[in-house]
Amino acid sequence: MSENQLSGGSTSNHDSGDDVKKDFKGLLGSMRKFLSELLEIRTNTDAAATKESIIADIPFKGHTSWILVCSIFIASIGLNANSTAVVIGAMLISPLMGPILGMGMSLAINDIDTLRRSLKNFTVMVVLSVITAFLFFYLFPLRDESSELLARTKPDIRDVLIAFFGGLALVIARAKKGTIASVIFGVAIATALMPPLCTVGFGLAIGKPWYAAGAMYLFTINTIFIGLATFLVIKFLRFPMVRYANSHRRRLIARLASITGILVMIPAGFTFYQVFQESLFKKQAQEFLRDTIEVYQFDGAGRYVDNLTKIEYTDDGTSLIEIVCMGDELIPENVINTWRTQKNQYSRLKDAELHIIQGGKDDSEEKFTYVSELYEKNKAELLNKDEQIRLLEEELATLTKNAGRQIPFGDISAEAKANYENLAALGFSYQIQTDFNKLDTVPVFEIKWKNGVGNNQKQADAKKMLSWLKLRLQDSTLVIKEVE
Repeated sequence: MSENQLSGGSTSNHDSGDDVKKDFKGLLGSMRKFLSELLEIRTNTDAAATKESIIADIPFKGHTSWILVCSIFIASIGLNANSTAVVIGAMLISPLMGPILGMGMSLAINDIDTLRRSLKNFTVMVVLSVITAFLFFYLFPLRDESSELLARTKPDIRDVLIAFFGGLALVIARAKKGTIASVIFGVAIATALMPPLCTVGFGLAIGKPWYAAGAMYLFTINTIFIGLATFLVIKFLRFPMVRYANSHRRRLIARLASITGILVMIPAGFTFYQVFQESLFKKQAQEFLRDTIEVYQFDGAGRYVDNLTKIEYTDDGTSLIEIVCMGDELIPENVINTWRTQKNQYSRLKDAELHIIQGGKDDSEEKFTYVSELYEKNKAELLNKDEQIRLLEEELATLTKNAGRQIPFGDISAEAKANYENLAALGFSYQIQTDFNKLDTVPVFEIKWKNGVGNNQKQADAKKMLSWLKLRLQDSTLVIKEVE
């Protein structure tokens, strides 16, 4: 083969490689252009109109104050009646979002006057909302702890994410030329600023400040992350900074705005970390329960009440996993110890305490009281009202059945001693029997006669006592057993 032929082949390969590189660069350029056009929001932003509309929503007086009071009443009634639709209606008409957007925007553009007005109006709105809700629940005769109310007493990671991304969507929609009204309404519903304030008033009205504290914490989270989202979007869209004639004042205000923004971000980051850690703890706790108690097979009348499981997370090492089991069958101690060993294999559950509440027949009254109290605390986590009713009716039937089988042993023993002079001792217990087709629980009286009593006398007294006990206790299934 000639040198020219070799040279021509080499050139051809080189040209082919260049063509591939050009095509690849062209593809990357096309994708970059497509994504830029798809996600670009700066070109269609009206900074002046957005700023003007946000500032216009900050003032709180006249019509706005009455709208807020009415929305608080509507939200309180909806929460009291456990009506989600009514609560949504109240959130749609609430004017609380205006000052929050004002605070976020003013920090982003160094507008200290707007920040001052936003803070003042926001404080007035919050105080008026809490007072209105407090008066409603304090004066209104029906103050049930509905699931809608209790759901607003403890935030989790989802509340943080909803508030942040809801705030992003709201500010982006407000910044667009021709505001997207449906987005504004959707964010008003999703971020739920009004219901937590109503729950604050409810907690104060019924004398449970921990309800109020939890609800105010949720409201604070929503406020901080909506404001943070506003700050970030305004910075990204490069809204023009407010200029001051005095250069010293401009620098001072810029520093104050920056410091305030950082101070807002610190608790926001801390809150996110806390709720994120709690979310991870609860996830591992649920996995642990699925691997242990939920697959445990009770041999008798035992039952795991999953709706009453309590999972409490604290960052000081006192976290708790509490399991409630009802019925007569006790879980063996070796099984519980195995569960504790399994629990320690989960990285976030090592320091958590595993508490298992269970018991037999003799503590039916105590168990009923415990279930009643625990139900009141946890009914917001039950699936629905039908599930609540079904659970309570089932447990009440079981407890009533057990309570009905209890006997007044003190009275019975005193009467037996008075009526049967040959009786030396009397005992009572429930005995489990089976014919391998069904399982029965039989009440058994154990009797011991005095020394020197003849067999005929024993048999006659035993027969007479059996008839008396069946009539006295209205139970034809009981038996008498003689012991030496």
